[in-house]
Amino acid sequence: MKVLIACCGMKKEGNHLVKDIYQSTLFKLSLQYARTFAKDKDIFILSAKHGLLKLSDRIDSYDLSLTEMKSEERKSWASKVRSQLRIIGTDFMVLAGSHYYKGLTGFKLDLPLEGLSIGFRLKKLKQLLNESKS
Repeated sequence: MKVLIACCGMKKEGNHLVKDIYQSTLFKLSLQYARTFAKDKDIFILSAKHGLLKLSDRIDSYDLSLTEMKSEERKSWASKVRSQLRIIGTDFMVLAGSHYYKGLTGFKLDLPLEGLSIGFRLKKLKQLLNESKS
């Protein structure tokens, strides 16, 4: 299964590999959990600016969030991402908030963090990581 992780607001300044640019605890735990069952080539980032990114892509830091976009901008972003996703598969685990997956219709989505606030997503990811070590 391929995994989709939401980008985050906390980024290293400058140009970096995608896997290194995002700095939030939520992103780092999501990536750590994804790596318990998927290889890096099967993990992708849902970027508000770039759409779908591979962990090995290089990007410059940016300041853009789906939560700050207007409805029409989010619809356009989702259309772009759906086109990108069709190339790589149909089944995805999504480790992201609803703004990142609401528009991704036409795919089978596993949403283990669905409906959880950021604090509860962090708690759930820690729980899932502990369970994966057992």
